[in-house]
Amino acid sequence: MILHAHECRARANEARELARQVKRASTKTALEQAAEYWFALEQQEGALHLPPPFASHVDGLPVFRYLVSVGIALFLGMLAVSAQFESRASNAAAVSKAQTNAALLSDKPY
Repeated sequence: MILHAHECRARANEARELARQVKRASTKTALEQAAEYWFALEQQEGALHLPPPFASHVDGLPVFRYLVSVGIALFLGMLAVSAQFESRASNAAAVSKAQTNAALLSDKPY
């Protein structure tokens, strides 16, 4: 971002105008300091090169992203738990492999 002298002057004048309209002393002081800052930048020779703002890419849906993440985690957790319960249930319902009386009486080994 490049700021030229006339842009700095415009921002300084805007800050001074806001300082005149504000009634709170602390806010008025802060705006006057901002105006002095912009006037000082105007006095520098040449254009001022500023890095791009840090928050130029704002995530518009942070709550949605959080809810989707939690939903996926819960889904995967429930899948793992249901697989665990299904494996236990199949073992519990298995047919007994102990030999019956008929098998004990027959001559064929099982």
